[in-house]
Amino acid sequence: MQTLARQFTQWWIETWRGDPFASDLAMQGEHRVARSRFLVVSALAVVNASVVMADRHNRDFVIALLINLAALLGAFLVLVATRRGSRPAPLQVVTMIGDVTAVTLLHAVDLLQGTPSVVLNGRVTFTLYFLAMVGTVLRFNPWIATLSGVIAGVQYGLVALWAVRIWPGTVTPDIVHYGHYDWGVQVERIVTLMIFGGICGSNAAWAMELRSTATHDMLTGLLNRRTFHRPFTKRIVNTVLYLRQQRLGSGIGTRCSLRRRRCKIFEHMKCFRPITERMMPGILTQ
Repeated sequence: MQTLARQFTQWWIETWRGDPFASDLAMQGEHRVARSRFLVVSALAVVNASVVMADRHNRDFVIALLINLAALLGAFLVLVATRRGSRPAPLQVVTMIGDVTAVTLLHAVDLLQGTPSVVLNGRVTFTLYFLAMVGTVLRFNPWIATLSGVIAGVQYGLVALWAVRIWPGTVTPDIVHYGHYDWGVQVERIVTLMIFGGICGSNAAWAMELRSTATHDMLTGLLNRRTFHRPFTKRIVNTVLYLRQQRLGSGIGTRCSLRRRRCKIFEHMKCFRPITERMMPGILTQ
């Protein structure tokens, strides 16, 4: 039991840390966003759980908790999917759309509760759009960052139309607190979301230029030494981690299992074979 707990702890530490030697900086940024997403959703789940414990008969609180737990599961799966150096190609687009849509769903919950003034004049939920779009800069993709602003503006525009459609004919307590809607304010919000997406895209493009400067030689335009050094270091670290995991396992194993382990180690060290084949003739002649 202690060995299982130790292995799970080691796995969680490696999952949370990610791959520090990954050459794909977009994947590293995606993993940082996944960690932030997991922390935020976990904090919201704790708050919702405490609210449900205080009022267990409130159906709206229970539904909000179930939605939050589903979001927590999704955040955990994305965190696990981005812990290695390789990732699915459409993962960035899916997570970006998911983050923006999650904020829109919060607006939809307010509309289903019959409080459209909270959606059109409230500030707390609306500012979460900017928090969702800031993470797109770490993905090093200006198109995705700009697209996040467009999607946020379109989704909020649809939510605003829905809120105006169900606006009550009488003055309700939420209207007294938040006030009536103004189309000029709503258009400003939509334009602000799109402009902010463009700013995020500009910052992502600048980050890509800095990345190119750091990985290429200024004179020849070829990849520099650091670019080739990172995958080699990654292979060595993966081999050390694999040996450490095998050492934590139970028993020595049979001859077949040892043979499989040896083949696995050689797979990690396979990238050194071309360099070794080129260096060996020079070494033998000396």
